[in-house]
Amino acid sequence: MMRLILKIVVLAAISTSFGLTLTLEDCIKISATNNPSVLAAEAALEASNAQRYQAFTNFLPKAKIQATYTRLNEAPYTVLNPENFPFPTPPGMEPVRIEMGKAEMDKVEASLTQPLAAPIFTGYALAKKGTEQKKLELKKARIEAVSQAEKAFFQLAKAKAFLEIAKISKKQVDDHIKQLTDMVEAGLVHRKDLLAAKVKGYEAELMLTQAQNAVKLAKDGLKMALGLPDTVDVDIDYKLNVTDYSIPRDSAISMALRNSIDIRLMKVGIEAARLSIQMAFGELLPSFAAVFNYDYQKPNRQLENKWYDSWTAVGVISWNIFDWGANVAKIKQAKANFNQIMHTKKLVIDGVRLKVKAAYNTLEEKKKSLEIANSGLEAAKESYKVVSDLFSEGAATNLEFLDAQADFTRAKLNVLNAMADYNIAKVELEKLTGELENKIDKVLAKEQ
Repeated sequence: MMRLILKIVVLAAISTSFGLTLTLEDCIKISATNNPSVLAAEAALEASNAQRYQAFTNFLPKAKIQATYTRLNEAPYTVLNPENFPFPTPPGMEPVRIEMGKAEMDKVEASLTQPLAAPIFTGYALAKKGTEQKKLELKKARIEAVSQAEKAFFQLAKAKAFLEIAKISKKQVDDHIKQLTDMVEAGLVHRKDLLAAKVKGYEAELMLTQAQNAVKLAKDGLKMALGLPDTVDVDIDYKLNVTDYSIPRDSAISMALRNSIDIRLMKVGIEAARLSIQMAFGELLPSFAAVFNYDYQKPNRQLENKWYDSWTAVGVISWNIFDWGANVAKIKQAKANFNQIMHTKKLVIDGVRLKVKAAYNTLEEKKKSLEIANSGLEAAKESYKVVSDLFSEGAATNLEFLDAQADFTRAKLNVLNAMADYNIAKVELEKLTGELENKIDKVLAKEQ
């Protein structure tokens, strides 16, 4: 239903030449249902469900019906020689030709087969594990898609805030240039001060162009993460801010070891490897099949052109006694695959633990950077205010004013970058600890 609504909204946006203004929750919903990697994982899960059903049908009897029609060039016959008759025959009697059947034969055959073997049960259990694995892979694809979408969302928020700062900076420089122009005409300042301000104006214009391009690139990145076509224009309804991450490091590591998709996939892989060993051993055991056949055909055995029926019931036991060690090799292969997975188990767990530590350290670093950037912004703001007042009173030079203004703009950009980097690092940590998975489940459940 969500995908249908999404397509309707997108088509409406295209047909009316309007764009989509999205919230962070909208991006979660769209990326979790429309990202190409998610759609591919859904198709893989659908195929796995079909495979599991195929394995289930091996428990059920198989029915087959077959109809045949045969036309011979001539009816089967036999020739009796009078000399072989046990009684006297007239002299010169010709051999006698007797038809033994009909040139046309019809037959309808129905059969019912019920197999019974250990690999059937193991095969179904293995197919169920395959479906469980595909479900986890779908979850992983959704988590990856949503994390990309959230990071692209914050990148766009960062680019839009950058654009606003660039516009403000450009306006401030333009206003200062206009003020200096009047002062040059009045003979209050030298023309070199005006030229220095114009240089700053060109720099501000360049920064504005860069900010506009950054917004375009960020929108393209968000559309790609959401799986939306290029023809749709997207925008976001969000003002960049931060929410502190309050979970301790050790708790985050414990959550990751408990909720990690990679670890859960590894556990399913271990269970599937065990089942593969059971299946390989099962092929050493005998298998049984019950077969019932029912035939309805003509002509019959007495050469009468009439339909008649017959049936047979057969029990078949099959046991592979000698195959040059092929089954033993299968068992060895299954055991080796199981040992391989068990050897990589510790690597996967240690890898998850290391990733969480690295992500947590990165988040702490970004938090410290944000604190430093905020302190720098306060200092630059106060400096700009003081220098601006002094310049109005003629107690500060034009270069001091331009430098203070540039420092203030740079400090605002530093805070902006630190906020965006903090949010992106937080998304990465939430992806590892399983918090992002819970968020996706709640959003999709609410939508349903």
